[in-house]
Amino acid sequence: FKVETEQVGTGNYYASDLLYSMRKQVMPTEIEIELPFYHMLSQVRILVVAGAEVTLDNLAKSSVQIVGAKYQGTFTPDATLTDLSDQSKRAAMVITDDTQTTNISVKRSDISAFQTSTDFASAIMLPQTFAAGTGMVKITLPNNDEFTYKPSTDLKIESGKAYLIKITINDG
Repeated sequence: FKVETEQVGTGNYYASDLLYSMRKQVMPTEIEIELPFYHMLSQVRILVVAGAEVTLDNLAKSSVQIVGAKYQGTFTPDATLTDLSDQSKRAAMVITDDTQTTNISVKRSDISAFQTSTDFASAIMLPQTFAAGTGMVKITLPNNDEFTYKPSTDLKIESGKAYLIKITINDG
């Protein structure tokens, strides 16, 4: 499987998600059987805040990308599991292909994103690690100024977890 590289639209964002559920030893019945689904990939949420000499209008018209992201992998369900509640056992079923990377255009909550502290840009990601000091998030303003977020320590994105990155943009 792979995550979509253009997650700007809601359709590609949701198409990138990988949900899994399993229920064993269920007898045929007319009664509904509850299936607890788990997110097998990760969600990265990015909050961009206007700093010195950057307007909210600049942010609303900006684009956001995760750069150098691994986007392909293999999902191998473990039929021996009887309980999926252990996150580490679920994570072991997802193997990320380390050979190819790309940029992923990120979905914003709406066209006027980043006007409040709840306007996030979101991407569905495969588990992976972004090395300290390496570009991870690129924000491009309408005037083509680019800003790159580089984590100060290795940032490990794990299966089934959500992450929030808050970035303040200061002109210059």
